[in-house]
Amino acid sequence: MAKALEDNDMANPDPALAQAMIFLPKYPLREHRIEIGGTNCPLLGSLDGYDPKGPDIGEYKSGKIEWTQAKVNKHGQLDFYSLLVYLKEGKLPRKVMLHYFCTNQKHYGRVFSFEKKITLTDVLRMSGRATKAWKEIKEAYKRYGKQ
Repeated sequence: MAKALEDNDMANPDPALAQAMIFLPKYPLREHRIEIGGTNCPLLGSLDGYDPKGPDIGEYKSGKIEWTQAKVNKHGQLDFYSLLVYLKEGKLPRKVMLHYFCTNQKHYGRVFSFEKKITLTDVLRMSGRATKAWKEIKEAYKRYGKQ
């Protein structure tokens, strides 16, 4: 969604994207890349929106299927981004937001914003998931990779 906002042709704008550009909250940094190396589990992510002063994270979504607070609370992408910020900045993000631009008939053009409360437990749990996935990738590469 963030890339689509940046690439929107303002000479012939897509009406939904033009409206999203007006109503979606803005962040000082867009598509902010965070890379964590030198650990037993390298990590890479690109945050749609980032404000290092908070630090605050903003994720943009669009589509016909509506987002709810319960869906946001279960969404692991926000936990992963919070892990990246925690490892890079040494502190939890102050605010983690998912901004949803609705494209279905019922709520077309409306923007819904949801805040996800992130705890140290969430970040540690995601760190464990990432480490486990990295180990599985390395093992699969040994088994099926270079032969």
